[in-house]
Amino acid sequence: MKFPKFRLKSAKLSDVRSVKRLFSRIRRINRAQVEQMISEKKVLVLKDRKSKVRAAFAFSIFTITGYFTFMYISKLAVDPNMQGQGIGTFLLNQIRQKSLRIGAIAFFLYSADRARKFYLKNKLNNFWRIFWWKNDIA
Repeated sequence: MKFPKFRLKSAKLSDVRSVKRLFSRIRRINRAQVEQMISEKKVLVLKDRKSKVRAAFAFSIFTITGYFTFMYISKLAVDPNMQGQGIGTFLLNQIRQKSLRIGAIAFFLYSADRARKFYLKNKLNNFWRIFWWKNDIA
């Protein structure tokens, strides 16, 4: 699924307010935390043609024993007015592609119960509230 009217880019400090608003819908987060994640280039945003942030995700990359690389998705949020239009699925596919580009063998996230159906629908593996995608060629 493609969204030609949207662009996925690294968040800028000018996006702090919009990203904070989206991430606060998941869990309380303050401006300084969002600024730090953006400064560290750990937030990607999906913007419409008018440069309005419609979705965002925050991630971390880590390696175990210097060999196995993983991507942890700490936040994933879609503007409530845009939900149900496939944007979340589009983001998950972008996350999967990004994880492959960096050589990660998997990405994973922890989810609230209300998003469980969404992650299962998108064929992520599940145990309790932890969801993951595993690279089949790893």
